[in-house]
Amino acid sequence: MKKSIKTKYLLTGLVICLVSLILVSVASYYVAYSITREQTNAWVEASAMKNAVGLDWRFRKYGQILEDMASEIANHDGELQDRWLLNIIVKKNAQYSSESPTFYIVLQDNKLFYPDQNWKPLPGFDFRTRGWYLSAIKSEIPVYSTPYVDAFTGKMIITISKKLQRNGELIGVIAVDFQITDVLEIVKNYNVGESSYAFLLDQEGQFLTHPNTNFLPDQKTSLKNIYSVNIKGYSHLQARLKRGKTDIIKIVDYDNQIRYFTTAMIESNQWVLGVAIPESMYRKPLNRLFSGYIAALLLALVIGFGIMYKLVIGMTKPIKSLNDGVKSFSVENMSARVAVHSDDEIGELGKSFNQMADTIQEYSQSLEKKVADRTRELQEKNQNIMESIHYAERLQRAILPPLPHRLGIADDKCFVIWKPKDTVGGDMYWCRGDDRYVLVAVADCTGHGVPGALMTMALGSILDSLPRSLEGTKPSALLHRINLSLRETLRQENQNSLANDGADVALCLLDKQEKTFLYAGAKLSAFVEKNGQITEYKGTKHSVGYSHGREVIFEDREIKWIDGSVVYLTTDGLLDQNSVEGKGGMGRSGFIKLLQSLAGQPFAVQEQTVEQLITTSLAQVQQRDDITVVGFEMGGSLKGRIGP
Repeated sequence: MKKSIKTKYLLTGLVICLVSLILVSVASYYVAYSITREQTNAWVEASAMKNAVGLDWRFRKYGQILEDMASEIANHDGELQDRWLLNIIVKKNAQYSSESPTFYIVLQDNKLFYPDQNWKPLPGFDFRTRGWYLSAIKSEIPVYSTPYVDAFTGKMIITISKKLQRNGELIGVIAVDFQITDVLEIVKNYNVGESSYAFLLDQEGQFLTHPNTNFLPDQKTSLKNIYSVNIKGYSHLQARLKRGKTDIIKIVDYDNQIRYFTTAMIESNQWVLGVAIPESMYRKPLNRLFSGYIAALLLALVIGFGIMYKLVIGMTKPIKSLNDGVKSFSVENMSARVAVHSDDEIGELGKSFNQMADTIQEYSQSLEKKVADRTRELQEKNQNIMESIHYAERLQRAILPPLPHRLGIADDKCFVIWKPKDTVGGDMYWCRGDDRYVLVAVADCTGHGVPGALMTMALGSILDSLPRSLEGTKPSALLHRINLSLRETLRQENQNSLANDGADVALCLLDKQEKTFLYAGAKLSAFVEKNGQITEYKGTKHSVGYSHGREVIFEDREIKWIDGSVVYLTTDGLLDQNSVEGKGGMGRSGFIKLLQSLAGQPFAVQEQTVEQLITTSLAQVQQRDDITVVGFEMGGSLKGRIGP
């Protein structure tokens, strides 16, 4: 299917537009994708950091309270009295009673100032051996303990402690026990979208809260550490926490869902707030970005194609006009010319076409007269040639003998089919005899058409020149004589002979008196039907004629005389004729099967069957070669003198 120049321009423009848009879109999408992803990461990290800062404020508040109380005690005028210290503790606990913290002081001598004066530690209990006490006296800032379950309340608390100094000397530690239940609730309720959650780790990496209860402690187990969690995705998170990384990481979570994780440090106590959001939520702005870019790309393509279409129409309109003018120029309309509207290349092309059309019209008018004169001459010559060929056909048909008359038998005792490929052909049949002998020949000369017909004329003349008396004659000797005569006629003994031609011949000699049947063949076979059985008598493998440069010996085959037997002679035209394009003919085996099917039938029926077979074949394919088939009955019917 041809494509118009308009289509080619449109396709070219569309490809250029598409490639350009794709390249620009991919580059801009990559930049926008990176920016959007960074913004998404920043939003997630900022959300986690915001909550971490909120939690940090809660912890720093109590640290600051301890700082203020320690400063008040350090700057107190006069001696520190127990009542004054206890009063500070009681007031502070009363001030923050709604948040349920417990402030207390332990002096260097293990003396305790506790708001509930009815509560007494176990005998021998030394606060100075506790971790929060030992850590506080070594630090200048408040110290935050790891969370633990309070033995009395059963709730998770932490201890914030700050050392007390006065005049540069350590006098004890002030501390507050702070319940983190509300902190854990805040983390549990943190939600930035469906299937998202938050978790909290203490400074040692222990889970304080997590939606997977397997990570949390129960009555029998203590806090579980993130570094002991055996989940494949968490190994990457563990590595990041060890390196202090807080950027977003993609993990297959405990419930096999893909989530993006980020962490934020709670500076006051070095705890870690972790946030996990589902992949669908994380990628939502990226997916919106992709959809937007696809829509923009399609819109740009439509707009670009529309602009390109308008440009191409403007460019191709004069080309179409030129093309229409060229198409209208023909033998029937040589006056057609192209209208030129511009001075550009297309306008120049139109002018050139008009000049060419003028020249062609002039030459055409002159050529038409010459062609008409030459055609008339050729028609006259062709008519003369065809008249000659038709005359040659009449001559060839006239030369072919009337087989029943020559055999001296009735018309219903024989049949002959002679069908040249062209008007005339290279096949022939011949017959001659006397009261005792009958000589029958079928020949396939080289070529067909006029050359083949000329060969049959030469071979017919040679057959007519055979001795009139056939007594003591054998068909092999006659074939030998025919071979020599044909080679002499065609001057094939001369090394420079141009006629390397010959013929395949089947020759039968029947002696009616002695009832003998001798056969000799040059590449052709004789087929004899006896009681429904077909016997093939093959000839030699050499033809008559041709400049083989060596002597050819022909052999006689004696065939038993049986009255009522039928003799069939055929050239290879019927054997080679195909009925399907690309397929071969019936060959000898197919011909034998055909003769078996004809056995016992009247000769008229046999002739009609063979004719119908040929007609059916030629309805599908062209005739390959000249076709000749002869059949006659052998027996008492061969009587009477056979005329010349």
